[in-house]
Amino acid sequence: MGLRAPVKASFDVSGFPTDVQVILIGLKMHGMIVADSGADWYVGGSPDPRRNDETLPTLDLVVGSDFEVVDTSSLAPVVVTSDAARTAGASVAVAVANVAPRVRAGGTASEVAGALLTRHGSFADPGADSWPGAADWGDGSARTALRLRADKTFTLAHRFPRVHGRSYTVVVTVRDGDGGRGSARFRVALR
Repeated sequence: MGLRAPVKASFDVSGFPTDVQVILIGLKMHGMIVADSGADWYVGGSPDPRRNDETLPTLDLVVGSDFEVVDTSSLAPVVVTSDAARTAGASVAVAVANVAPRVRAGGTASEVAGALLTRHGSFADPGADSWPGAADWGDGSARTALRLRADKTFTLAHRFPRVHGRSYTVVVTVRDGDGGRGSARFRVALR
């Protein structure tokens, strides 16, 4: 009970009488609320002088597979108050899309060939996820898993080859538990 079920957007209403089309378009936009889980689905209503009650039986042609179910667990209550202190409330569907982590690893670095590069980085992600991270050093060495701290920081440490005058692009990637992936790049010039 309380299940919201709109008519599918793809459902063709053109073959129905005009006053029934109005009802079906309203059901597409707003859906119906299932009031009893013990009977087969049907659309009920009461007589109204604004419509032709003789055309209502054509609603029997709309079957359960013509509806879709809306997950109402994501409905958020909204209350609007006008300047005249009139208040209206409703529930609206809120779809929260995943936001990929934003990674900060700093800008271009210059390092002595063969010396250990160490720098700190961070990431931001609004989700309550777990985050694996890795660094690709760009020098042909194996990717390194990052130890991401609870405060969303990490330390990069890598020893580049002893080759003067070369530069490498480092890519730091952090993934979230919802499939999002963020990365940051910076160049390291060896002197």
